[in-house]
Parts: sequence; structure tokens; C-alpha cells
Amino acid sequence: DQARSFGTTIHRLEESVDGGAILFEKRFSIPNDLFVKELYELTYEASMVLFKQSLADLINGNYDPLPQADVADRSTSFHWRNEIQAIKVLDLDWKPEKIDRHFRATYFPPFEPPYALVNGEKVHFTKRSELPQA
Repeated sequence: DQARSFGTTIHRLEESVDGGAILFEKRFSIPNDLFVKELYELTYEASMVLFKQSLADLINGNYDPLPQADVADRSTSFHWRNEIQAIKVLDLDWKPEKIDRHFRATYFPPFEPPYALVNGEKVHFTKRSELPQA
């Protein structure tokens, strides 16, 4: 979605997915041309830092819960597991820049890579660096 920043939170658990009030948050810039797996790894690292930084305040109740509805300046994108297959389809009629962005957003080894349908058959896409060497 061409977002320039991302973040991780510690929030209250509620019945709705990611619906609880935010207790602590860490935001960071998204480097250009990043793959989703790399974003996942950056988020994991930021989450560990946030947890270590906020653990004492969490235990001592030193926080001011922020309802997620009050955080209107950030869009979120959440997809259910049963939607993932459809999201991985690349349309070869898209502009090359869109194909590249979509590929980077859906290529996450070891899961099935994104693909295009050619004559009804899946043609998977991978990174050049991960192709077998001749």
C-alpha cells in the first residue's frame, strides 16, 4: 500500500482482532523496496525492544490506554487466512511497478509464493537470488 511507516504495539486483548486499547507503541520507517518477510523481521525486532522498554511500566500500571478508534491517522490492513490465496495472484496486465510492489508484499518463504494464472495454470514467482544456480 506504499506506506512509509509501520509499528508494533502492546495492547489489551479483546474479543475483536487487534481491537484492544494501545498501552505502548513503537513506530519505525519502512525502507524502500522491502519484502514483507523483511518487514516481519523488523517488526519482530521492534516488538522485542518495545517489550523490554515497557515491561516495568506494564507491571506497575504506568500507562494511559489509548483506544484504537482514537488512532485515526494510521490505516491498517488485516487479512484472514482464507483470503491469502487470492491476494497472491499477480495480474500480468498491471504496470510493472504494481507487480513489483504486490510481489514484495506477498512473497514470504517458506509459504507458497505469489503467482500468475497462465492458461489456467499457476506460474509462481520467486526472487532471482533464490533460483537454482546453473
